[in-house]
Amino acid sequence: MRYWKVLLFLLPLWMYAFFFKFAAGLHYTLLPTLGEKIFPVWLIGLLIGGASFVQIIFDVPGGYLLDRFGYVRLLKVSTLAFFVGALFLFFGLHPWTYIVTLVGSAAGWLLYESGVDAYVLCTAPKKFAGKFIAMRDIIGSAGIVAGMIVLSLVVNLSAPILGAIIGTIFFVALIALWNTPPERGSVHDEQKIKHQRFYIRRHFIQHTIGALKKFNPVSSLLLLSSFSGAVFYGMIWFVVPLLIARSVESRALSIGLMIFDGSVLVVGFLIGRLTERWSKRWLVFWGLLLFSVMAFLLGFNFGILFVIFGFLATTGDEMASISLWAWLDHLDKEHREDGLISGAIHLAEDIGWTIGPIMAGIVFQFFGPSWTIIVGSGFIFATWLAAAIITHVIPYPPKLLPLLIHIPRRRRHKH
Repeated sequence: MRYWKVLLFLLPLWMYAFFFKFAAGLHYTLLPTLGEKIFPVWLIGLLIGGASFVQIIFDVPGGYLLDRFGYVRLLKVSTLAFFVGALFLFFGLHPWTYIVTLVGSAAGWLLYESGVDAYVLCTAPKKFAGKFIAMRDIIGSAGIVAGMIVLSLVVNLSAPILGAIIGTIFFVALIALWNTPPERGSVHDEQKIKHQRFYIRRHFIQHTIGALKKFNPVSSLLLLSSFSGAVFYGMIWFVVPLLIARSVESRALSIGLMIFDGSVLVVGFLIGRLTERWSKRWLVFWGLLLFSVMAFLLGFNFGILFVIFGFLATTGDEMASISLWAWLDHLDKEHREDGLISGAIHLAEDIGWTIGPIMAGIVFQFFGPSWTIIVGSGFIFATWLAAAIITHVIPYPPKLLPLLIHIPRRRRHKH
């Protein structure tokens, strides 16, 4: 089947992915501002982080359920749960409605990534699989950007109105999903891309640890950078919505939230080219340094400089992440452990998205927004320090081959 025919065949799924991320991203960003009206800030962070922890627990069982009952069918169920959770805001903002909407969001997020990726890999021809996974990344980021565009306009609206807005967007997503043809067969019938097992995770801990040890310290640095980046972004997405709700440079901060995803679309290709020509050791060093310094400066600037520093921070993050993946790809010549390592990286990110909001709630409660972001930047600085100390012991060849695989892109938003 030709590329454009497959692209059009998947059009309902692309529409679903866009509107799901639009609604879900807006919902996640509003959780701190809604929770602040009925709970202490530290408890909000604990609840949001706890929801992410529940997703970690049910992640693997969710993958089995997708295989057992079908990708489109279960995506309908999980998205419907998210839709119902959003509609509960119609009953006003109370502790029980907040908990219900949080539970609905956890159910929706749980199966979205794995379900969409499994459907794409199952449907797309092998030669287009990597391109369509990248397409899903771009469409998902576009949905997040759309949510951030409307954030400053709706952040102070009442809970019933917010429920109506988010519910309407989810309803459009459900219509698109109901028009998505059911999959034929299973994603496991054929290995279409090297990192396929990254997308449908099924990894045993002992095997994962063994795979990581083979490529240390590069694999450990990738694990650490993924964890610290997720902690930082988890804290950012907790703090910034609260500042926007308080009308603290709301327009600049809304753009700042968009820039974390938007900058990747701008600099991703350029950085990919740099990894083919420059020393990956120094790209990792300078990338993590740029990320940590800019992340630190974000805590002191909530105006237009927040946008500039946010762009530079994400550029540094992307520089280090792509370089580490390319380096790991060179070391893993047989590519037998790609899925295990990628699954471990994804797990590290999930843990970071659990810890980030919990820490943010506590630090924000007692020390305010600036110190919250500064604490988040400390995780990245620790990763840079570790990289600066240990990269000199990594066997580094004089010339690395160009990277030919699709790198699982790190999300700068809830996933």
